Order: sequence, then structure tokens, then C-alpha cells
Amino acid sequence: MRTALITDLLLLENHLPWRVFNCLLHLTSEADKFPLPKLTLKYFEGYTMGTYPQANAALENKHLLDFLGNCLQGSSAESAVFENYSQRRPSIPSVTELDYFGIRFKLGGSNDVCNGTFRNGFLTIPPLSVQENGESLFRNLRAYAQLEPSNKSKLISYFVLLDDLIKCEKDLALLNEKEIIANFRHDR
Repeated sequence: MRTALITDLLLLENHLPWRVFNCLLHLTSEADKFPLPKLTLKYFEGYTMGTYPQANAALENKHLLDFLGNCLQGSSAESAVFENYSQRRPSIPSVTELDYFGIRFKLGGSNDVCNGTFRNGFLTIPPLSVQENGESLFRNLRAYAQLEPSNKSKLISYFVLLDDLIKCEKDLALLNEKEIIANFRHDR
């Protein structure tokens, strides 16, 4: 039931304004103890593609999907690999091809999916867990990021980079071997 509710709450077509959730929270006695960003991250814990996002206070949130996108793209300045990648062309080779040419893949930190780096022949990519709601969340975040590209360029670049890197099962298997992408299911 919880997975279905979370999936529905994060559908692009089902978003309620952030301020509505904030007003509802302030009608309770818990508003002072649990600010909405903290409460929201706690509720969606385990359903954020295996990451541990942090609220980005610098960005205004429009709704739950926007909030989650803001959190996932993080506020890190060290994201040169993903920043504006979507505007670069041609695409880069797949994981298998890069591996063949000596580029190695390394597991990055798990609090910011858009914080990847390329240094000394290593492409460091934060982990991504494909969960029960993974495909739905991934598609909805991508669709929303394309609708609101002004503050979601890192997220769009992340999706485009993954499209370029993963072309076949061998690419996915290599990223899985490096623990960058994992298939994970909640048993609830």
C-alpha cells in the first residue's frame, strides 16, 4: 500500500502544491518538531533511487516531485560531468566501449545523483538503485525536468548521460558489478 501511495504522490499528473502540504502540516501539532522538507525526506526514504538526498534550501519547491528533483540534483559545486551535459553532442560511447578503451568506473557518494566526476581515467558515478517505484520515479522526474529545464539542468544532464552510457545488458552488468546500479526491491 505504501509503495502504491508513494508512486501516486510522485506522478507528474498528481502533484499537489507544496504550500498545500505545508498548510496541512501547520494544522497539526507536529509542525514545529518536523519541518516539511525533513518530514518529506523521511517519508520517501528508501524510495529515492538508493540515494540519501538532502533538502536544498536555496530552491523553492512547487510540489513533491519538484522537491524530490531539487534534492536529488543536490547543491554540490563539484558536478562537472553532469552540468550541461545534455547540451553537448555527439554522445559519448557506452560503458562497455569506455571500459574497452581503459576508462574505469568508480562508485561515488550517495547523497547527490548528479555529482559525478571524471579524473585520471576514472568516471565516478553516484549509486542508483532501481526499486519498485524506480521506473515510475525515473520517468516522472525526467518528464518534469524537461518541462522545467531552468532549474533542472543537472537532472536532465544526468538522464541524458545514463541514456548514452547504457546501450545494452553488458553496459548495465558492468555498472552493476561496480555497484553503481543495483536492482533492489522492498519486501513490505
